[in-house]
Amino acid sequence: MHPLKILASIITLYILSGIGVVHAKVLDDSLLPYQAQVDNIVQGFNLRDHQPFSDALDIEAILDKSLDSFLLERSFREEFRNSFSKTGADKLGQNILASLGDYGMAKLINIQPSDTGAQALMRLDFGDSGNGYMILDLITDGQGKVRVTDWFDYSAGQKYSASLSQLVALFSPTPTIVGTVFDIATDREEQTRLIMDLFEKQQQGDYEAVVKSFLSLDETLKSNRALNFFAVQAANLSGDDQLYLATLENVERHFSTDPTLQFVLVDYYFLKGDFNKAIQSLENIHQDFGTEDAAIYSMLSNAHYEAGEIEQAINHASRAIEIEPEYENGYWSLFSLHIQTQRWQDAVAVARILESRFDYDLGPSSLEQAGGYQSFIASPAYQAWK
Repeated sequence: MHPLKILASIITLYILSGIGVVHAKVLDDSLLPYQAQVDNIVQGFNLRDHQPFSDALDIEAILDKSLDSFLLERSFREEFRNSFSKTGADKLGQNILASLGDYGMAKLINIQPSDTGAQALMRLDFGDSGNGYMILDLITDGQGKVRVTDWFDYSAGQKYSASLSQLVALFSPTPTIVGTVFDIATDREEQTRLIMDLFEKQQQGDYEAVVKSFLSLDETLKSNRALNFFAVQAANLSGDDQLYLATLENVERHFSTDPTLQFVLVDYYFLKGDFNKAIQSLENIHQDFGTEDAAIYSMLSNAHYEAGEIEQAINHASRAIEIEPEYENGYWSLFSLHIQTQRWQDAVAVARILESRFDYDLGPSSLEQAGGYQSFIASPAYQAWK
């Protein structure tokens, strides 16, 4: 397959992770149109409709940032721009929606003014696969429509346009300024063959082969930021913890001092058992958000628990549900912590909420089937409840 066709088809994979709209706090009336647009995007994702996001994307603005910042052969530039302009917005929306699966949800966390319009922090809850965060760059165009001109993806540690630039540079038939900046190999024909092989395996769903092929590349390509996160995505999709750890180790080896990659490396610190670093990274991310987030508090709760700091873990889980009462994971974290510490009355209180608000059955037969709850079932607090 032609390299450009491969690129056009896979470039949109490089992104990231109750029905209704959850409103973030509005700072002033000038932000209302921006919030309305993001609410529409969030509602669309939660109703399994990517179109509000795709319609809001200003693909030309993203392409301008990605392609016009360096020299490219004119025919390559025009062919790629035409190809991406036709289908890029839909594919991007479809892939974000696919990442949410059947039960994932989107949520607007915060919105604030920027020099050109506004920026909105959106969380994507992927269920058992964790969370992703996007900061959307919003403007009002000449027709008064709010558009998304780019976004910062915490799972990649950079804006989407930067990721696009790096991937385009890998496939460009001639050396580029970006190619020099990102230390791309000079043997472009061989380089293109290797990268095409990676992306073809990705398209076939052979994620294990993608990761193994990536890890066999020379250090020049393994230090390319775009390829790193393409490999991390594939490793995550493979379900193989050892492959996932291997790709994260490669990220840590090449980018450990880059503060924009703290979110990516949280999983690495968890897998390595370095919970103090995980806690520090999560606290830095929270500070960077400029607002409280229930999912970050829940992750902090898990990290403190693994570090043996039970009271801090309980405090963070409690704060998660205090600021976001609909955040289910926070209740499960708190429930588990109360079970671990044999705080039976507190565990019953959380169990009541899980049943009434989220329709779980926490009766004796369900808990016995799940396993590990014998002491809780036998406790006076549970017996009084059930």
